[in-house]
Amino acid sequence: MRRTEPVDIGLLLVLAALWGSAFMFIKIGVSGFPPLTLVLVRMGVTALALASFSLAMGHGLPRGIHVWRALVVVGAISSAIPFTMVAWSEKRIDSGAAAIIIGMTPVTTVVIAHFLRHDERLSPSKILGAAVAFSGLVVLVGPRALAGLELEVASFLTAALATLFYAATTVYVRFLGHISAIHIATGSAISATVMVLPFSLIIDAPWTLDPSGEAWFGALALALLPTAAGTALYYHLVARTSATFGSSVNYLIPLAGVLWGMAFLGERPGWEALAALALILAGVTLISLGGRVRRARPT
Repeated sequence: MRRTEPVDIGLLLVLAALWGSAFMFIKIGVSGFPPLTLVLVRMGVTALALASFSLAMGHGLPRGIHVWRALVVVGAISSAIPFTMVAWSEKRIDSGAAAIIIGMTPVTTVVIAHFLRHDERLSPSKILGAAVAFSGLVVLVGPRALAGLELEVASFLTAALATLFYAATTVYVRFLGHISAIHIATGSAISATVMVLPFSLIIDAPWTLDPSGEAWFGALALALLPTAAGTALYYHLVARTSATFGSSVNYLIPLAGVLWGMAFLGERPGWEALAALALILAGVTLISLGGRVRRARPT
């Protein structure tokens, strides 16, 4: 077995920083873009960047109706739907809070995998881990529900629901071993762009928008850094090490998201957020003791 080298740990930290920054850039982007149009810009630029990279590396673009049928599914459940949900949520909640909630993705993954894959059943440690992590969500949302903050609670729950789509993606792509990783990333980005485009045109009428330079910065940085560069770095890291090592980024993304929000958006997480972060990370750790935690796609 290959030994982990210092450069591998460095790449893992860079990946966590990139994927954790997505929540900050979403928060900046939704200040000037409606959620659907923000996702359109994000995925359109990402699709262009990944397609250019794939062609430059000699991989070409995905081919075949059966391949594209699968990539349309991936594009919907990994990007078009959950990215829109998270963007909508961040119009009302802090970027750090969104990062904490999305940190539950490994938890929802093992629950979904239990019902869809006979070889990944829930064990006692996984059940305990899921219960601990979900208690973190209760701690985060409960006080707001008691205070009658319906829209804010709805935003938290919408972000939590997005983790189900990320989890479904993790389970679904395990059946796509016949499609290369770069083709999955590129094809799903193209598919998500095509899916979101008509909804953005009809609902948002983007030609009437006048986003600020800051909003444009957030949207473009979101596309190029955590989405395109982060995806490429992840696959490079897995190729250098293993999927198990790459999946350990799940532990770092929520913390990175909170730190980005504190450093550049002036967010100050309250005790509920910090307690939720601790509980969710504890839950993910317990789950990892009961079986390997697979990769969760970032927002």
